[in-house]
Amino acid sequence: MSAVSTTTFDERALELLPEAPAFTSKLRAHAFERFGSLPVPSQETEEWRYTDLSSFELDFTPHVEGGTSTHLDQVPGHLLAAAGDVSARAGLLIQHNSTTTIAHLDPTMPADLHLESIDAAVADHPELV
Repeated sequence: MSAVSTTTFDERALELLPEAPAFTSKLRAHAFERFGSLPVPSQETEEWRYTDLSSFELDFTPHVEGGTSTHLDQVPGHLLAAAGDVSARAGLLIQHNSTTTIAHLDPTMPADLHLESIDAAVADHPELV
């Protein structure tokens, strides 16, 4: 008898994702359907024979809201230090827990240049995605 793995990444989790345009929702639904139809790898599968999945955590929260900043002064110093010299870049986008905390674009960049998360791009500029 083989063990059956379960996951809390279910249809309810899919529904909790941020609202998106129809084409994105359709892609998500297709990906979720595919996810549900594929078997969990096991050590009987040649490609996975030497992979220990016993500590693989299937029970996770797929989307966690995070905080935001409106100015670089509000970003914790250790994050800015990790990003390096911000002034030497045309733009900087920092994400935390699946949420863009700040998107800073050099004001000298063209007005039609967008620096944003993929979620924001899909919602605000679907023609560019």
